[in-house]
Amino acid sequence: MKKRLLSLALCLALCLGLFPFGALATDGEGGGVYVPPGGQTEGGGGTYIPPEDTRTDDSESKIENSNYIPANKVESNTTVQVIACTEHTWDNNYHCTKCDAKAVASVTKNDVVTYYTNLAEALANADGGTVKLLSNISLNKEIDITSNCTIDLNSKTISGSNSQTLLNICRNVTICDESTQKAGKVINSYSSSPNALKLQSGKLTIKGGTFEATYGNALSATSGQLDAELSIEGGTFNSSVIIIYNSSSCISGGTFHYLYNANVIADLLKDGCGFQQANGSWLSANDLGKPYAQNVTVVSAPISGITVESVKDTYSYGEVPLQHISGI
Repeated sequence: MKKRLLSLALCLALCLGLFPFGALATDGEGGGVYVPPGGQTEGGGGTYIPPEDTRTDDSESKIENSNYIPANKVESNTTVQVIACTEHTWDNNYHCTKCDAKAVASVTKNDVVTYYTNLAEALANADGGTVKLLSNISLNKEIDITSNCTIDLNSKTISGSNSQTLLNICRNVTICDESTQKAGKVINSYSSSPNALKLQSGKLTIKGGTFEATYGNALSATSGQLDAELSIEGGTFNSSVIIIYNSSSCISGGTFHYLYNANVIADLLKDGCGFQQANGSWLSANDLGKPYAQNVTVVSAPISGITVESVKDTYSYGEVPLQHISGI
């Protein structure tokens, strides 16, 4: 009897060994799994990798003619090998076809385009290049921009809730929106006096985009450093722009909900420009002498100067001088 029971136990063990059991796979950015040819995958298979396109795992063993599928899409009872996705392959929607990572920004330098899954990493590697947003981005902490670069908002939104600022400018940075829609935004929704942008040092040039802080400043340029320089050529500022201790500021465009300067606001204007109100009127000379302006747009002034020329060289006593006045 004991021999029969032992024989049955051995047969059961051998039968169980024939069943395929799935490997435990963990989900995470940059992770994927290798499914052997003919292995079970969701939807009948993963992404096909041609023979000439091989991938190497940590042990340097080559995997050829492989199927890669994201770890979070592995069905139960699937035999897999978990490997790191060390080289992303991007589709037209900027998803990696092997691990399903999402590229949020690209960096173009010397006509070479590199994709990044993290905005801070993209900005850190963007010196001398252009960062283009590929999707809306939510930040949970401030980013110090220490690269000389251009940021193309590309009609995408950088949002977050940070008590200080979202983007802190520390080098020479240009912010623009080269998309057709021109709908790019930087928004800080923190509940107490935050900034969307802050100029710490270097030069900040703004050519486009919408900037706002729900309860704070769209832009704070309060640095006392001599190398801090601000140039605003366009954009919409739906909350305050505060400029203090920064003499190197020049505004030639843009729409402002509230603009404040430690000195008079006329000092901020580029030559030939003026503040136009929503009703089409211009700020008066008295208003230009104030430290603030509300709901104004900076545009080229219709008259930037006046030339007065005398019609005659000499006049008799009591004669009214004739003058020719022209606007420039």
